[in-house]
Amino acid sequence: MLKRAHYNTFITVFCILIIPYTIISYNHIGEDCFISFRYVDHFVEGKGLVFNEGERVEGYSNLLWVMILALFRWMGVSSVAISKALGVLSTMLLLWVASYYSLKKNQRKIDWIYLATPLMVFFNPMIHYHTGRGLETTFYAFLFIWAMFSFKRRNYLNSSLAFSAIALTRPEGFAYFWLLVPILFLDLKNSRTEKFPYPVPNIRVRFFLPYICVMIVFFTWRFLYYGSLLPNTVYAKTTTSNFFDNPSLHMLLQFIISWSYIPLFAVLAIFTYHKEEWELQRSLLIPMVVGGGILLFTLSVGQVQASPFRHYVPMIPILIILFQEFLRAMKKRVEDNLPLIIGLFVIFQGMNFYTSNNLDSPKTRLHSRTIQFIASWNFPARVKWFFEPPIVINAEAGKWCTQNLPEDALIGADQIGQFGYYAKQRILDLLGLTDKEFGWKRYSVELLLSRKPAPDYLVLIGRLGDKKPFLTAIAQSFEKPEFKEKYVLRWILQPNNAINQTEFCIYALRERLKEYPEEPEIIPLGLDTETWQSKMRL
Repeated sequence: MLKRAHYNTFITVFCILIIPYTIISYNHIGEDCFISFRYVDHFVEGKGLVFNEGERVEGYSNLLWVMILALFRWMGVSSVAISKALGVLSTMLLLWVASYYSLKKNQRKIDWIYLATPLMVFFNPMIHYHTGRGLETTFYAFLFIWAMFSFKRRNYLNSSLAFSAIALTRPEGFAYFWLLVPILFLDLKNSRTEKFPYPVPNIRVRFFLPYICVMIVFFTWRFLYYGSLLPNTVYAKTTTSNFFDNPSLHMLLQFIISWSYIPLFAVLAIFTYHKEEWELQRSLLIPMVVGGGILLFTLSVGQVQASPFRHYVPMIPILIILFQEFLRAMKKRVEDNLPLIIGLFVIFQGMNFYTSNNLDSPKTRLHSRTIQFIASWNFPARVKWFFEPPIVINAEAGKWCTQNLPEDALIGADQIGQFGYYAKQRILDLLGLTDKEFGWKRYSVELLLSRKPAPDYLVLIGRLGDKKPFLTAIAQSFEKPEFKEKYVLRWILQPNNAINQTEFCIYALRERLKEYPEEPEIIPLGLDTETWQSKMRL
């Protein structure tokens, strides 16, 4: 058994060490976060919460995160730097709150087995991977733990506010509040002998009123400002048949395999439920119901383009809590065999730390990155790079367009993240995240050619050396005579290194050019191989 003070010390140390460990393990920012950054810049500049000035389209799906970034941007802080810093802070808070979820409020003696939760959060590769990606992923995961923790402690006002924050952070977030309503009434029924801090009517008011008020204001504002009850990204990324057309069951299987099958062990906590008293049953019900809701949503929408397991990250701390309860129950039943429990504890922690190959390995393999860092210690350089802007071809292409294309040009693009942030012209998103017409109808060359006004330039990502767009639907449509009559491939932007394997093809409206060569001009951009590799890998 550990004294409360000693346990607190352990958790504090883990929270402090998560800062340098995150910085040394992963040092690259994401792509989609720059869509939010462009909204932030325009909002701070007084142009409104828009991607293009004068066009009200909700092309982000993380309002609360955008507002938090805007506050710091207004104070002069870079969105790139503060998004990463807030990601690290969110992971710290996530680790702290998750570590205390399974404990009683005034518990003085704590079983050492409860160190499993902070250790598993600290060494979980997927949490590390998404902490510095610039998106709201770990912040969103923290909000779930905060909401569940507050609900378990019967702090219903805090829980209601946390669920409100969840709804403001992600489009699907408004649904999770209602999952715990049956548990609330079940709790009131099963805990009549308990002394509640407030009368039952006050409990209901504290839980329902803040959330309902926030939701009424939020959805009213969204409808009045954007003319829709859901973000445009929902319509652009999903369809009613996406579950059947692009099923995500294989992604769930890949997630389980990549995490060394630990989610399957976490599910075993269900079998301890009926053997416990109501308080422990309740603490198990909360993560089971919320985690089940996240899983159901993730599966129901089908596969959505995103970085590896991003939509499963909020489930990770929930599964860790359930796994913690599985370990506690197992230890309770074999208390006389301490070596067995210690051995299993160590084995499971090793399985958590070691990550199998997955959709973005070896980036998400924490053990590889940790060994790599130990072999090449350079912490000051890693800290500097962690907060620097990206150096990949997407960002360089945006900068080139800002410097070389007319300021009033309309650019059609299929990558509007880093490219769209650094290209200061108006951007037409061919994939529809920030454009309602393409978002609802989907891309077609007929729709592109019918746009009024037509894009002056088309900037499209491709494989290095292919000299054509990467996306098959776009590449095939560009072979049609009606397209070739209107546009010509004028420039190809290529990385000035041998590592980055993508390029950008720039098509120009023929009437925009006075003359053009038969072959597109190749333009190398960015850092050389040695410098690029040293910055990315250090």
